This record gives sequence, structure tokens and C-alpha cells, in this order.
Amino acid sequence: MSTERKLSASQRATRVLSVIALCSLVIACIAGTPQDTQPRQGWWIGNGIVVPHDSFPADCRLCHVEGSWNEIRDDFEYDHLKETGYALEGAHGEAKCLRCHNDRGPVQMFEQRGCWGCHQDVHRGNFGANCTSCHTPESWIVQEAVIEHNRTRFPLVGSHASVQCWACHPGGEVGNWSRVDVECITCHADDLQTATSPDHQANGWVQGCDRCHIPTTWDGAGFNHASFPLTGAHRSADCVACHVGDVFTGIPTTCFGCHDQDYQNADDHVAQNFPTTCESCHNTSHWDGADFNHAAISASCSNCHLPDYQGASDPDHAANDFALTCELCHDTNNWQGAMFSHKGITTGCANCHADDFQGANDPDHVGNDFPLTCELCHDTNNWEGAMFSHRGISTNCASCHADDYQSATDPNHVSLNISMSCELCHETNQWEGAVFSHVGITSGCANCHLDDYSVAFDPPHAAGTIPTTCESCHDPHSWNDAAFSHSGLTASCTVCHGDKFDLVGVRQPDHVAAGISNTNCGQCHSTNMWSPVNMSHVGIFTNCNVCHLAEYNATSEPNHIAAGFPTICETCHSTNDWEPASFTHQFPIESGDHSGYDCADCHLQPRNYRVFSCTHCHAHRQSEMDDEHDPDEVPGYSWNSQACYSCHPNGQED
Repeated sequence: MSTERKLSASQRATRVLSVIALCSLVIACIAGTPQDTQPRQGWWIGNGIVVPHDSFPADCRLCHVEGSWNEIRDDFEYDHLKETGYALEGAHGEAKCLRCHNDRGPVQMFEQRGCWGCHQDVHRGNFGANCTSCHTPESWIVQEAVIEHNRTRFPLVGSHASVQCWACHPGGEVGNWSRVDVECITCHADDLQTATSPDHQANGWVQGCDRCHIPTTWDGAGFNHASFPLTGAHRSADCVACHVGDVFTGIPTTCFGCHDQDYQNADDHVAQNFPTTCESCHNTSHWDGADFNHAAISASCSNCHLPDYQGASDPDHAANDFALTCELCHDTNNWQGAMFSHKGITTGCANCHADDFQGANDPDHVGNDFPLTCELCHDTNNWEGAMFSHRGISTNCASCHADDYQSATDPNHVSLNISMSCELCHETNQWEGAVFSHVGITSGCANCHLDDYSVAFDPPHAAGTIPTTCESCHDPHSWNDAAFSHSGLTASCTVCHGDKFDLVGVRQPDHVAAGISNTNCGQCHSTNMWSPVNMSHVGIFTNCNVCHLAEYNATSEPNHIAAGFPTICETCHSTNDWEPASFTHQFPIESGDHSGYDCADCHLQPRNYRVFSCTHCHAHRQSEMDDEHDPDEVPGYSWNSQACYSCHPNGQED
């Protein structure tokens, strides 16, 4: 029989409670230690020796601020390279000591781990332990990320250089970079699903996107259509226009194969037994307006052009019994606008041109009893624009030109009682553009020019104080381009130029908004030439865009707004010459082979001018360029625009 005393239920409960109380006390003690009450980055002896103070002076005040153990004196100096052999560069030199020397243990412990001693490896070991291969002490952010990516299996070319990294590397936004398959389908699966014109999947085109598409632009694919080169209008045609029903094999390569219906519908192609070699007359740039090649045509013109002969009415070929030898007037280069040869014609002009005589109304040949000897005014080289010979004409001009006199309004001949001696102003060589002779005119200009005075608005003559002595500014030789003399004027410019036309209405720049003085126009304008102005920018301290914001917003080449250009105009423009701007471009575009091109020719993304493309213009096949760049002669060669620029920074081949 055991001698062990059996505990009662109450005694067992007491012991359990005692154990629980003891555990609670231990936990409370641990939670109450100074280790838990001090900041993690602070100093506490319980953390161990985090900064090796054994070689430091005993006087703590040489480094620390009294009353605050965690703060270092402002005048504290410590040569980290000299004392430890490790130089603090870039951001490391700006960090506080306790960013590295804290509760992670003695220096030797985290020094052995390199960058990982302080920096958590967000890449989860995918990129190895050498952080400096991508990062620098100056900035943790990777610089020249696109160039670094060119060292991989997939150089970033064209549009690939402008997308966010995590668009291809899911998780990259939180640093979880992982390898991605370089096949196009990895990222472009959705594009494959939606590609229906033509249907990629139905035709089995599920791999090798780069056979047709190029990185510069996904649309407008660079498919090698060598079996039937796409030129002219064929380049813009949809695939299904020729590949009906998504049939891509056995398609005829002759024009007639697709244009059979055009041939059938064309006037007289079938009847005239035209050949079906459409390219003899048509080209891919312009189907209409075909240029028929008459070489080797031995038949007479009328074999094809008899309907043209029958339908000709100006002149009427059939009624005038014109010969069927069309080539006498027409040629194969220009059927219309035939030049009729009058050689050997002995009959009078009116035999063919009677209708022209009857219908002439300027002047009225019948009403003025003009003779039927057409050759007096017309010639065989130019029927229109006849030069009427006034020789031997003894009657007054008004005998023929009375209608012109009555209808003249500028000036009004009738109301001003201008003499009907037309020859005073007009001449027989040129009726229009008469030069009125003011010799002997003693009345004031306003007698004839009052209407001109009343409607003049720049400057407003009637509303202002401009006198009606027109000769002060105008002269009888040239009414327009008046030269107003400012000599003797003592009034301010704004007396004449302060209204809505010259000050308030000016928008480039907006004089009112820009606070431009309305009292001293002479600072920019001169009395010899009001515009263009020569504004002196001396003493102007406001930003350029205060006056030039309209130019900034309206500039399209390059688009300043879309590109995010700063409004610091003086970076490219100067006050001496606003155009052309002197933009500093590292690549030579002012001279050489690349001069004269628009920005958009190389910078295909108008909102990101950091992205450029060489291969867009220099459309070499990659295989061709690979052959030309021997790896032994061109180490590190890569077929992408960044690589092109790195080897050809001056735009030259060599």
C-alpha cells in the first residue's frame, strides 16, 4: 500500500492557482523591464554593446548632449573611414548612427551580412546578395533602369521602355521581382484573345508575335509581306479585304485576282478587249486616274475614242466635219485641253466660232456691232483673254464702256460726276486698276473720300480727332499704307492707341493682364512701324509665362503641355529672338543627316521624350544587323535603340 498522501480536490486547485500566479508574475516582470520601455533605436545596456565604446573617451559629454542620451552634439565629428575602415558615402553619410548601430547586435555580426545587415532583402534572394549591382549609396532607387535591363535576356525597346516595371513583373511594386518568360504571349495574351481581324487563334497564330508586330508600335504591324509587297493603298487596306473569310493561302497575286469586278464595271474595258494586266495603266497609289500606256498601240485613235468624237460639243466635231485623226489636236499625255492646229485653215474664224461670237457679252459683240474678223482681237494660241486693238477707233470710250461707267462704285462715277472721258484714268492696255490723275483737283480730298474717312477704324478716324485733311497722311499715288506723321505731337500715345484696338484688345501678350503700361507705348513701338514691336526686357523680373503662356499652350511641335515642359521659357528662348528656340539636344539634330526632322519622328510617345526610337526610321531587320555587328568587333552588341545611341552618339555610321 502506497504511503503517498492523496490530495483533496481543494488542495489540488490551490496548487494550480499558485502555478498560474507564478507564471503571471514572471510575464509581468519580463514586460516591465526597461528593454520594453525604451525606444528600439535607443541605447540600453540590456541590448548589449551595439556601439563599441571601448576606445572612446570616458567623458560622455564629448559626444552626447546632456539630458538626452540619444542625441549627439551638433559639433560632433567622427572620421568613420579613419576609425573603422568603412567610408560613409551618399545616404549613409546622412543617416544617424543608431540607424545601423542598434539592437541588431555587435558590428561584426551585421557587417558580415553586407547590405542585408541593414536592408531587408525585398527581392527574396532572387537577385543575389550583391545589392550594389543595381543600387548605389547615393540613392536606393535604381538609376538608369532601362539601360540596366538591357543586360538581361529582354532589352527594353520602343514602347517597352515606357511601361511600369510591374506591368510585366507582377509583385514588382513591392520589390518582389521574379523572372518572367520573354515570350510575347506572356504579357500579350489578352491581345491575342481579342485579335479578330484577322482571327489569330483560328489561324493558329499563337506564338511568335514578333514576326508581325514590332516593339515601337503594336498596331501597324511590321509583317514581312515579301511574297506580295504592300505598297501605296495596299499598305492601309485591312487584311480581310484580300484575305476574305480568313483564307491566307492560295490568294492570287495578280491585280485581276482582286480587281476582277472593277475591270467588269469599267467603261469599255470588256468591249475594247483591254488586257487584264491592270498594272499597265493603274498603280497602287491611285487606282483612279489611270495612265494608259499607248506604246505599241497601232490602231487609230478613233477605234477607242469614237464616242468622245461624237459627244464633243466645244467645238462640235461632227457638225464641223473634223477629221477622225484625233492626234492632230490631242496627244496621249493630255487628252483634255487639245491644241487645235490652225495651219492650212483658210476659211474665216466665224465658220467655227459663230457661237462664241453670238454668246460674247463682255463686251457684247453683237450689240456693239463687232466685225466677224475674230483674228483682230483673238489669236490661235489663246482664244480667251483677247487683246482688243483700239487702233483706228475714233469714237469716245463711253460708246462701248457706258455700262462700265454706270456700274462703277469705287469710286461712284455717276454720283461724283466723274468725266466720261474714260481715257483720263483708264488706258487701252489695262482697263482695271485705273490711276486717277489728281492734277488740277482743287477741292478737298473729303469731297470724294468722305466714305473712306467714315468707315476707317484702324485707327478710327471719325470717332477720334483725326482731321479730314486726308493729304496729311495719304498721297494720291497710294491711298492705302498711309504714313501718319507724328512730328509735333505732344499728346500721349494712348490718346489714339489706348482704345480697344491697340491696348485693351491686344492678346499676344495681353497688355492689360500683364500690367503693361498704357502711358508709354514708345518703349516697344515706334512711329515708323507700329508692329512688329521690339520690347526691351531689361528690368523685367516676372516669369516669361506671364506674357507668353498663350504661346506655350499653343505650341504643338513639340507639344509643350503633353511633354510636361516647364514654363521656364528662358531655358530655350531668349529675349533677342523668340524663334527659333535654342534647345540643347545631346544628339546632333541641327546639322548632318538628322537635321530637319520633327521631334515626333524619333520620339514616338508625345508625353515622354525620354523614349526614343532609332529602329522606327532605320528599319533594319534584326537578323541583318546581327550579321553586321560581329561580337568580336562590337562587344556587347544589342539590337535596340539605346544600344544604337551608345555606339552612334553623333548619328554617324562609324
